[in-house]
Amino acid sequence: TEQRRLRLDQQQAIDATRRSNETTEQRRLRLDQQQAIDATRRSNETTEQRRLRLDQQQAIDATRRNNETTEQHRLRLNQQQTIDITRRSNETAEEYRYRLDQQHAIDITRRNNETAEEYRLRLDQQQAIDITRRNDKNFHAEREGYTEDPLTSNQATCEQATSEFIPINPSGILDVNGASVSAEDISNQMLRKLQIDANNQRVDLSETNTVSAVFLCFIFYYSRYT
Repeated sequence: TEQRRLRLDQQQAIDATRRSNETTEQRRLRLDQQQAIDATRRSNETTEQRRLRLDQQQAIDATRRNNETTEQHRLRLNQQQTIDITRRSNETAEEYRYRLDQQHAIDITRRNNETAEEYRLRLDQQQAIDITRRNDKNFHAEREGYTEDPLTSNQATCEQATSEFIPINPSGILDVNGASVSAEDISNQMLRKLQIDANNQRVDLSETNTVSAVFLCFIFYYSRYT
C-alpha cells in the first residue's frame, strides 16, 4: 500500500510537470485522447462499475469543493454556468424534455429524502425569495427591453377610472423609418389626436343641437297656429 501511494505520488508529480510545460496544441490532443479513452471505458463498464465511478467522482468533487477558496468557488460556478448555457443552446427538443424529466426526478428524490429541518430551510428560502421579489418594485425593470404596462403603471392606478381616461405612458426612444422619435414626440402626437377627436365630437354635438332646436321651433309654431 505504501509503495503504491509513493508510485501514484511520483506519477502525479511527473504529470503535473509535463502539463505545465505542454503547449496549447499538446494540451488539446491530450484532452481529446483522454476523452476518447473515457468514452470507451464508460461504454464497456457494468452498472456496478458505473455506480462505483460516480461515487468516487462525487467524493473527489466534495473534497475539492471543501478546500477551494472563494475565488476558486466563483470561477467554478462561472465555468459551470457557461458549460450549461452552451449545452442547453445546442440540445434538441428530445434532449430538452429528457433533461427536464431527469431534473424533476432528482427534485422528487431529494425532497422525499430531506429531513424536517431541510424541508423548513427550503420553504424559508423560497419565502424569502418571494418576499424580496414582491417588495422590489423595479425587479422587472432589470430585464433587458422591459417596458412597463401603461394599464398597470402607478400613473394609471392613481387616476380616476372613467371611460374618458386613456393611459399615455410611452417608454424609451423609437426609430421609425430611420427617424429618431422620442417619448415626448409620441405624447404630443397622441394628445393632438385626442384633441382632434374631441373637436370632432363637439362638432357632432353642435349639429345635433341645431337640428333639435329647429324641430322644437316647428312644434311650437304648429301647436300655436293650428
